[in-house]
Amino acid sequence: MCVCPDNNLSKAVIFIRKTFAAALSLLTALSLSGCGITPPPQNPVFDISGKECVIEYAGKEYHAGITNAPGITSVSFEDPPSVAGFVYTFKPDECNITFGDLTFSAAPSRLCSNALPQLINDILKDAASPEALTPESAPASEQAQAARWSGSVSGVRYTVDSDRITGEILTVVIKDRDTRIIFSDKE
Repeated sequence: MCVCPDNNLSKAVIFIRKTFAAALSLLTALSLSGCGITPPPQNPVFDISGKECVIEYAGKEYHAGITNAPGITSVSFEDPPSVAGFVYTFKPDECNITFGDLTFSAAPSRLCSNALPQLINDILKDAASPEALTPESAPASEQAQAARWSGSVSGVRYTVDSDRITGEILTVVIKDRDTRIIFSDKE
């Protein structure tokens, strides 16, 4: 006489095995893809020396070198030819504008309000202060690698995207001024 296993019991065992295998596969896929719990983002690091800088401003593209040391910000335009060679150096109470052998010095308050170089200086000074930035959610497409921060200086709101792990600055966006500053490593 042959004893056949209960059909419902064998179906239940097969279902449990398939469910366990599917759950194990899902957990493995999530752990390998990095979609698990992400650590909180590193605060932005404003060491931009040696970085390439492209400024998209009012529909035009500018290439500049920007250095940001404590108390001194320098914006040196490289391209397009109409601004190539202009260097703006901001100190706490003075701005020097240099072109070739010519230098003009003035108090920053004497410059045009919200002129691009002054706006860059104001944002870099403001954003370097840890309490100036508020964390936001980065867009889903950038969420794994970027953290988004927002700030405001002199009534101008801006966002900073930084590398989630290292804190390196990737972009600064000033929507009201149609401006985007993109930082990348020099090649």
